[in-house]
Amino acid sequence: MSEADTYVFRDQSRFWIQRVVVPILVCIGAAGNILSIIVLTRRRMRSSTNAYLTALAVADLIYLLFVLLLSFTHYPNIHDHKFELYWRFYGISHWLCDAASEYFRPMSSVNFIFAIDFGRPPR
Repeated sequence: MSEADTYVFRDQSRFWIQRVVVPILVCIGAAGNILSIIVLTRRRMRSSTNAYLTALAVADLIYLLFVLLLSFTHYPNIHDHKFELYWRFYGISHWLCDAASEYFRPMSSVNFIFAIDFGRPPR
């Protein structure tokens, strides 16, 4: 495989993955998280565990947004002067969303363990 073939393969795979697959997966994930938020915030579903799960769904929704924004890296003209603010704050905002998502997963598990160990009266 020549070097030119390697560049063609790289460019074609970036197109299909970053411009086709990632937006489709982000839309599917966003729809799932929005449905989770709608279901988990209903009056009958209110509990401390569901509050953690709702926060996790919101954090994952924001994370999906930043994954979509990351895929813009391979678009033409993304490194223009007018996108400077985006690149300046991208790193910290992506890190915060990732950290929030990783915080809510174990906290919901700990909450579930306490609910089982210390028991609640059956409904």
